[in-house]
Amino acid sequence: MQHTARQRGEGNEDRIVKPEIRHLTWPNFSETILVPGENRLHKVPGSPETDIFCDNNGRRLGFRTVVNDRFDVPADLDSLAFINFDFIDTSEKLWLEASTTTPALFREFYAIAVNVTDRVQVDNKSPESAIQEEFKALRQLLAKEQLLSPEQERGLVGELWILRRLIKALGPVAVKSWTGPLAEPHDFRLQAHEIEVKTTINSQRIHTISSMQQLVASPGLTLYVASLQLQPAAGASGGFGLPSLIKQIRNLLNGKDANVFDDLLEKSLFRDSDRDRYTLEYVLRTPVALISVDEECPRLTPDILKRSMGTTYPRLASIKYEVNLDGLGVTEGDQAFNEKLPGETE
Repeated sequence: MQHTARQRGEGNEDRIVKPEIRHLTWPNFSETILVPGENRLHKVPGSPETDIFCDNNGRRLGFRTVVNDRFDVPADLDSLAFINFDFIDTSEKLWLEASTTTPALFREFYAIAVNVTDRVQVDNKSPESAIQEEFKALRQLLAKEQLLSPEQERGLVGELWILRRLIKALGPVAVKSWTGPLAEPHDFRLQAHEIEVKTTINSQRIHTISSMQQLVASPGLTLYVASLQLQPAAGASGGFGLPSLIKQIRNLLNGKDANVFDDLLEKSLFRDSDRDRYTLEYVLRTPVALISVDEECPRLTPDILKRSMGTTYPRLASIKYEVNLDGLGVTEGDQAFNEKLPGETE
């Protein structure tokens, strides 16, 4: 992203049009602001100061808003082909500016400018947040229809099964222990320990480990693997799948906790509009097992690999492997299991 120091209105002076009107319709904006050969701007009433302008003799459309400090524009926005982000220094103010020089996109860009302005002035969002939220909404609007893969679906089913258990035992606050969707190292964090949830339809407790760090505890915490073995419900009572688990969890929550849950679901790539398309239901093949990640747990970690590979370890870019956890740990119903993974109290 370029940082430019120049005066607004450099060259031909900007002509201010209809400052008393908050937003112009596109036909009015085209007629009064997009005037060939002239630099014009519409000052949007409100705070912080925001302009929607056309300059470069009518060949560039943009909006600018006053900011307190510079910030890093996210790479996915700064690399857009037809929109440029910049900071403009004047003697008194620092402006964040976004613009396009593609006339065929002026109308669409104007809609973005209006929405970002409202997020800043009406919703009191920071310019940085307003821009990110606007482009996130556009990406969601244009996103291709895509369901979770079978592996992703089963993984989410396993995490929701654990979350439902914790909420029943600890109350709605337990929803905040679900850290997996937040790109944290492990799926759940409970006081002094973490839980990594692994779900399989294999007849053995064979699970895929997708990185060198997945079976490494965070500093100061103890790590456990919760192993779920599923099989198709095939009409059996007590079956559960994504729609039923989500409904049950929502019935246990309200207010802010429900909003937190919905946000975490969205981050897990589940969309409510697709819920009826997830028709698979499962039952537990065996009781859920909880395995301490210690010397008896098979795993590959950076420390282990460094010792075995020596100077060649830095050349190991990534790793993915399977572990068989049959016979390890404790199972649901054991006192040690319930201490680390509380269940519903009677």
